[in-house]
Amino acid sequence: MDLQLLEAFEALYAQGTYRKAATSLGLTPTLVKARIQELESTVGGPLLYRKSGRLRFTEMGYDFIGTALKLLQAEENKAAPTGPNHCPEGKNIPDVSNST
Repeated sequence: MDLQLLEAFEALYAQGTYRKAATSLGLTPTLVKARIQELESTVGGPLLYRKSGRLRFTEMGYDFIGTALKLLQAEENKAAPTGPNHCPEGKNIPDVSNST
């Protein structure tokens, strides 16, 4: 599934409006709306009620946010640096070079 669609959905869920979600993602509200519509097409149903300028999540939308968050977390974990040279932020790596 396209991560950009999931990110738009998560931002809309967290921010509550297209405008705030767009701002948090550095996008336009129109692009966020388009991504949500594409996501709805992908999952096969409406994730939001759109009435009188207010957004509310459908039951499918509330159910899907858990899935979206898990997929985004899994992707974030894959992208996280690991290995012997990885050092968590804020930690200093001791200099073990030979200076002789």
